[in-house]
Amino acid sequence: MKKLLLVLGVIATSQFSFAQITLTNSNTATVGDAFFRAEEENPPVGLQYQNAGANQTWNFDMFLAYPETFATSSVVNAQGVPEYGSSFPNADFAVSNITSIDTTNLFFESDANKLEAVGIGGPFVVQSIPFKVTMPFQDYQTLLEFPATYGTTFDDTLFFDVLIKDPLYAQFVDSARVKRFQTITSEIDAWGTVTLPSGTYSCLREKRVEISTDSAWVESASFGFSFDTLAYTQVVEEHVYNWYTEDYNLPVVEIRTEAGGAFNSIHFRSAQSECCVSVEENELAHKFNVYPNPASDIVTVLTTLNEQTFISMFDMTGKEVLNESINQPQSRFDISSLANGMYIYRIQDTKGNLLKSEKIMVGK
Repeated sequence: MKKLLLVLGVIATSQFSFAQITLTNSNTATVGDAFFRAEEENPPVGLQYQNAGANQTWNFDMFLAYPETFATSSVVNAQGVPEYGSSFPNADFAVSNITSIDTTNLFFESDANKLEAVGIGGPFVVQSIPFKVTMPFQDYQTLLEFPATYGTTFDDTLFFDVLIKDPLYAQFVDSARVKRFQTITSEIDAWGTVTLPSGTYSCLREKRVEISTDSAWVESASFGFSFDTLAYTQVVEEHVYNWYTEDYNLPVVEIRTEAGGAFNSIHFRSAQSECCVSVEENELAHKFNVYPNPASDIVTVLTTLNEQTFISMFDMTGKEVLNESINQPQSRFDISSLANGMYIYRIQDTKGNLLKSEKIMVGK
């Protein structure tokens, strides 16, 4: 079963003084924030990340500045997420993570006492079959309790039990049922500074131990499985290390390991995204129309914004393949030399503020 990564955001801004910080609800991400998150697929041998205590330093500058795997993430209005938002009427915001393959939406609630993940909407894999699923959690997952500072601890549980039906796979699988019960032990066990390819930040470091019991049942018309027969079950213990800054209550680095220390995943803020700038609830994004999508030889940008802006495009390795200025209401750009595939474009103003970012397919 695909592991559920609930905390995928990697957001931060530059800071010039380093001291112990405290996180409160006021640090929570807001609608309109946008950022890149990256995955380090080849962790360096001997990576130092477990050191705990006061005034620590962690150096992850060796992570790839332009990694092979990254996602564009946006903080959006939860109820406005197509297909899934209506299932989370009390969510305060959602984070939409866009990759070359799919889009996953994570839903959150936040108040003065805590930040919680309340559900997921998007693809979820059961027995190698990718279902589209709306998954509200019956028992929410606490990410942070406020105020969060050095020495803060809490225990929590997560639970969901969901029946999945996807018409796309109806001829093969009638339905699937997925259940997870998870216990969580959390401690802010260190504070100090963390260095990434994008800069150095004051931070708190959280260590979490998550023990999950996962079960899945598949009912197939072809093979006659029923919910009386368990198709999949496992108990997994993960140790999760999160580095938080004051800017947003989402980590700039997340390292997940097995209980024995083997790496499961490393996610971090990519160097190619400057500080996660607020797009003011996308008030400027609608002033740009980029078409056609998919495109073949020419991309046209229409804008009603009366100021100079710039458009850049990145392939799925993070390599910049286009960087041009937008100087008029209609601008055309030649992309005939680009290989077929998925790209991400970014439109920025002269100060580097992100105005719009979306996927675009090139096909000839």
